[in-house]
Amino acid sequence: RGERGVQLFYILWQIRAAKFVGRLIGERTFDLIHHITFGRYWIPSGMAALGVPFVFGPVGGGEQMPDGFLGDQPMRGRLAEFVKGAVQRGVAWFPASRRLYHSASWTLAATSQTEEKLRELGVTNMSLLPQSGIDREFISSHAHLRESKPEGGPLRLVSACRLIHWKAVDLTIAAVAQAAEKIDVRLDIL
Repeated sequence: RGERGVQLFYILWQIRAAKFVGRLIGERTFDLIHHITFGRYWIPSGMAALGVPFVFGPVGGGEQMPDGFLGDQPMRGRLAEFVKGAVQRGVAWFPASRRLYHSASWTLAATSQTEEKLRELGVTNMSLLPQSGIDREFISSHAHLRESKPEGGPLRLVSACRLIHWKAVDLTIAAVAQAAEKIDVRLDIL
């Protein structure tokens, strides 16, 4: 079904999973519950209320598309960003959500933007743990490679993501097209 109904499915899955794990807790002993699915902080996990130490994340969802990019988005993308912003602002008004965030033993924020949103909700037991990307130390330690050209072929770039507006694959294609005027480059979109 694509993206249609996925948020509702996720919320219903959360309810069902919490009930299932709650029954398991009656039969077995658990040291820790770790929520690692979907990863949007504004859909809290019912697992936090089961009385077992709980780790939430890594979760994202605190990101917003910069205003300068919104004008290039189709109406559907602009609407999605508006709704996401409303949800981000609204989550602070739901006491049940706040209780769940505060009952987590630890929360892992996948982005600095999400970390900031969670801190605004009063979450203190938290670490930043990016779920993708390359850290600055790695980039610095390989800076000498910037000047070298790949041997035997073009510079190969890969974009691996869902093809949805906020992943900005259209900007990637445009940037590679500009680069292709000066260097031999190939972009693979997965």
